[in-house]
Amino acid sequence: MYALDFRGHGLSDWPGRYSFEFFRDDLHAFLEARNLSGATVIGHSMGGVAALLLAERHPALIGALVVEDAPLLLPLDPPRPPAERPSEELGFDWQVVASIDAQLNDPDPGARERLGEITAPTLVVGGSRSHVDQVQLEWTARQIPGGRFASVDAGHLVHTDNPKAFLAALKAFGSADEHGGPRGAHRVSVASVAVEQGHHDLVQRRLRVRRGAFGAPGHETVRAHQDGSLVRRPVGGRPVRPALGLQVRTRH
Repeated sequence: MYALDFRGHGLSDWPGRYSFEFFRDDLHAFLEARNLSGATVIGHSMGGVAALLLAERHPALIGALVVEDAPLLLPLDPPRPPAERPSEELGFDWQVVASIDAQLNDPDPGARERLGEITAPTLVVGGSRSHVDQVQLEWTARQIPGGRFASVDAGHLVHTDNPKAFLAALKAFGSADEHGGPRGAHRVSVASVAVEQGHHDLVQRRLRVRRGAFGAPGHETVRAHQDGSLVRRPVGGRPVRPALGLQVRTRH
């Protein structure tokens, strides 16, 4: 299991430039750098959007996809006003909030139109008490060939609010073939990459949850070029141009 901090979060670099597309490209670079083609990707909220965008652009790269309570890229109505930065020290770059809020207010419609191009077995998990529109999440699942939707009694942080039910949904997804599922078994525990948002005061809480869930994780920094291009491994292992450091927690 690899738990990835996106740019601007936790111990990853904070370059000041953020978008769902940058997060998508960072995830792509990480999967390529670690030779993880075919891995299961589990994305929460902002991480779920990035995972969806990657599955649309590179369908063969992702073996199975779990999208947890991710916002559908429809223009917010009413638009989200500028957020006020909290006074306390933050575990993430506040510019992430301004950049992503602007994108949620005026998203690229192409992301919704390309959902049908996803070929990975996909589970969309929604929190029944979340602020995210659950009808829209169900719609997202229906647009993906063979996509499935599971509702869990939880808020936006489904995996934290109701971990037992969240894991049960993943287990049911992983054994879909036993119940006549059209895509066979989806082994969500073999080689998984977990990505999630890190907004507001939840960052440190999430880090503790990860440590509690995954044991004593290892720490690794993976380099991804700031323009979103793939990591290449030159002789000596040094990047050939300035790169972005992404912090990863691992459990083997």
